[in-house]
Amino acid sequence: MQHYWGQAQIMARIGYAPSTRVPIVIHRDGLPVFKRRDPKRPFQAMYYASEAMILAWELSRAAIHASQTTHRQVERQE
Repeated sequence: MQHYWGQAQIMARIGYAPSTRVPIVIHRDGLPVFKRRDPKRPFQAMYYASEAMILAWELSRAAIHASQTTHRQVERQE
């Protein structure tokens, strides 16, 4: 399983601009990340996410998008 350490790696994985701040995406989109101690620098806490966490987040976002799209289509037909 792939692990992503730090803002730059996480933002690159999910396809956001590298300048986008992780706390903004956590608050706005519900991105599941943790602040953990970096194994290379134990005195520094970094954002951490695994491939499984990001994949689950992407699937839930897709399900939300699909339900919103279906709801809009039903409203248009009425």
